Amino acid sequence: MELLVLPEGADLEALAAAYALIKLNPEARLLKPSSLSPRARKALERFKDLFNFLEGPAPDARIIVLGAGEPPPAVGGAAVFRRLGRLCTASLIGEVRRKNLPLTDKEATLLLAGVLAEAGPLWSAEPQALRAVAFLLERGANLTEARSLAKDRPSEVSVVRTPRGLKVAVVLSRERTEPADLLSEEVDAVVLLREKGPKVLLEVVPRERARELWGDSDPGEEFEGISAGRLRLYLTEFLAGRLRGLSVSAVAAGPPPRVRADEPVAAALDRLAGFGLPAAVVVDGEGRALGVVKTAELLRAVRYLGQKAAEVFDFTDDEVEFLKPSDPLWRVEAALGRSGKEFVPVVEGGRPTALLSERDAPLGLSEPTGPTVELPPEVGEVAARIASLARQLGFRVYLVGGVVRDLFLGKRVWDLDLVVEGDALRLARAVGESFGVRVHPFEEFGTAHLTVGRLKLELATARRERYARSGAYPEVEPAPLKEDLLRRDFTINAMALEPTPEGKGRLVDPLGGLSDLKEGVVRVLRPTSFVEDPVRILRALRFAGRFGFKLSPATERYLRRAVELGVLKNAPRGRLTAELRLALREENLPRIWELYARYGLDRGLFPEGVRLSNENLRKVARLFKLWKEVGADPSLCGWIALALLLSEAKEEEALQFLEELSAPSEVREVLFRLKEGRLSDLPREVERPSDLKRRLKGFSDWALLAAAAAAGPPLEKLILFYLKEVKPLKVKVDPGPLKKRGLKGRELGREIEKLKDAELDRALSGKWEALKREL
Repeated sequence: MELLVLPEGADLEALAAAYALIKLNPEARLLKPSSLSPRARKALERFKDLFNFLEGPAPDARIIVLGAGEPPPAVGGAAVFRRLGRLCTASLIGEVRRKNLPLTDKEATLLLAGVLAEAGPLWSAEPQALRAVAFLLERGANLTEARSLAKDRPSEVSVVRTPRGLKVAVVLSRERTEPADLLSEEVDAVVLLREKGPKVLLEVVPRERARELWGDSDPGEEFEGISAGRLRLYLTEFLAGRLRGLSVSAVAAGPPPRVRADEPVAAALDRLAGFGLPAAVVVDGEGRALGVVKTAELLRAVRYLGQKAAEVFDFTDDEVEFLKPSDPLWRVEAALGRSGKEFVPVVEGGRPTALLSERDAPLGLSEPTGPTVELPPEVGEVAARIASLARQLGFRVYLVGGVVRDLFLGKRVWDLDLVVEGDALRLARAVGESFGVRVHPFEEFGTAHLTVGRLKLELATARRERYARSGAYPEVEPAPLKEDLLRRDFTINAMALEPTPEGKGRLVDPLGGLSDLKEGVVRVLRPTSFVEDPVRILRALRFAGRFGFKLSPATERYLRRAVELGVLKNAPRGRLTAELRLALREENLPRIWELYARYGLDRGLFPEGVRLSNENLRKVARLFKLWKEVGADPSLCGWIALALLLSEAKEEEALQFLEELSAPSEVREVLFRLKEGRLSDLPREVERPSDLKRRLKGFSDWALLAAAAAAGPPLEKLILFYLKEVKPLKVKVDPGPLKKRGLKGRELGREIEKLKDAELDRALSGKWEALKREL
């Protein structure tokens, strides 16, 4: 049996949350509270018939303390099974709604009072709280009574007894209220917290007791970087003696394991693995901290690179946050929880003094679940229905990867990737039956494809993966969502949205992808990412080019080193060509190829002799400019740019490369035209528009644009004149007079063409003269 325990001084929202937990688990019981806030006492008097209290701990009961603060004396020395320091009444009511549990009018009113006490003014409440309010009103809650119980929300109070025997109230006051007015019992001191803009102000009453409370760990009187509610939890834990202090030094035990940046990877791995260490601080020759390296990353590096000359710094994460011993303790939580980092070093005077991990976060890390966001109506409706089917099967489903990224970028999405914590094939069959569409399963991969309306869906079972060697296809097995996100390429692609019944999406972002997306950063998830899957090198540059993003400094360093180590040779040629084809479809291909050139990727990707030189990049940029000016078929522009590059290669090698890429037939025609070079003398061969027409009418538009981009002016101007002025002009000639003269057959045709040429030259004479002056 679970025994729910409210700490001393618990408020109304804690009481309501306890009742919601009882509704979710009818076997749970609530220990009769000995001390409650005025609002909670008032509510308990009104709703006491709903509770079936236990007077004391039952044998073998698992004690769960709800909220921060000291358990009541009735618990005695019983062991606490779990401490739920951050309750959310609205979230618990969401679970009640999802499970469709029945509620009486009275139960709904108590829960509504808790939501209103927790949320404050409804005009500023979170969507989750508003949904809870709507649900409870539908179940018959009395809004007037709930408001009366929850009115003013003047404070949040936790009463705690210190190791020195002092009884202290930690009060979060939201208005100018005297401390004595907030308490229902005698205490030795009050720690009063008030929010003032981005700061939290602290006051101890009576002031002379501050030294007794803090000892040598005076926390100061103003705080930034933490909310008042969160600070209240830290102070409560500290005053109860469960935290040694309020600065990082309280949890920073040293010395940490160290490895030198220039140490060979294999030697460092042998030492760390031998000691059973998961990570170490990387230092330079003078012992200054540079970052953190994980043993798992060194293991991957040795597996993928063998005995190649690689050093520890090649796989060091130097984008971790460095903490100081004097930093506030909650910086540990921020440094680990917000960025998905597993380790963070503590440094003093540039030298490491400790290495902290998740177990050192005093109150545990926040759940990596972000806000609820709006989904496009069509996407939201389909996703909500799929999520409902998943819940019926006992699964959970999430939108993941590029679709989440593009939704946050405001782009329209049609291809939906969904990850299933459960059996994706079984869910896909249920989705197909529900929507009446055909399912295309791929049993060997655990995936299935469906089309619902205009949406293309791919469902895959959440999985972890490993690479037996650099560039190999991964081995996979089922795993939770977080591990599925950790196996992905970049943080901006490692976000998920859990569909809600309302057609929205709840963000899951354990690695800080949304922050990187807003800042325009492409960041890999681990130092060996490019070594284990070299295709990610090309993908990183494609995303950077497409969105105009930059690589994070560490990502750029990992990429350069992977290229130097020659890992692209390890990638299956089919995967490389598939990535090259994707790049050819990008409107920002010139920028992507500039990045290829910056990092030396043209050698080995293209046939011998083909280089992304500055001159070639200028030609490609000119081609894309001409394409937009003329309005040619955009789907071929990248391919024609490739033909421009391949015109420098041997014909046999160029054709083989195009075949390898499965290039459209038009590309080969353009390549042949470029190699012929038949247009180089065009400026000297034409004297009038009709000459231009006869000379160019056998060429495709793309062949002409490629020739123009390759040659530049004056050929470029002539070709543009042809495409924009000559070709669109339709000249009509009446053949009647010619026939009366007895002309027919070829002779008639020749005379008609002469008349058309004359009319063409006359119609364009002014523009042609202007062009000749430019040339």
